[in-house]
Amino acid sequence: MIGRVSTQRLTLSILVTLACACASTGGFRSRHGAAPERAALRAAIDSMADAPEFHNAFWGILVVDPERGDTLYSRNAGKLFLPASNMKIVTGSVALEQLGPDFTYRTTLVARGPLRDGTLTGDLAVIGRGDPTISDHMWVDAMIPLHAMADSLAARGIRRVAGRLVAAGNAFAATWRSIRRPG
Repeated sequence: MIGRVSTQRLTLSILVTLACACASTGGFRSRHGAAPERAALRAAIDSMADAPEFHNAFWGILVVDPERGDTLYSRNAGKLFLPASNMKIVTGSVALEQLGPDFTYRTTLVARGPLRDGTLTGDLAVIGRGDPTISDHMWVDAMIPLHAMADSLAARGIRRVAGRLVAAGNAFAATWRSIRRPG
């Protein structure tokens, strides 16, 4: 599904780029009028933007002939959008600057007790640090990185935990304390 949506977006981007190129070279002008070409352009863009994969999407598209200023295609062109894509650029740039290009999130597992015959007699503490990649969005199945953690424990001889699984520490403790709650 992710590859298919990316392909659809790429196809739409290429189509809009081609529409702009055709507009600038006169590709949508003909002796018999531009109406059939514009209708074909409109139908092509609409068919992709209305694809089932994008049922939750809200498009803002404007294709203008750069020489004549004619609008070749418009869909929600006057609507105001939240700048999600632009904010990703800003957020990514700040993260790269602050964390560096080699940064990786680290989730630590700490055994609190002795290990005997594959059994941890005690608690297993998880020290999370806010890893956003442990999600269905990044892995299609959020269990994939959790299975990798289980495999890591097994490689270290832990097959069973006879204690509790506990959260240790809080990567966001200072943030949550600083939020004022209503009331």
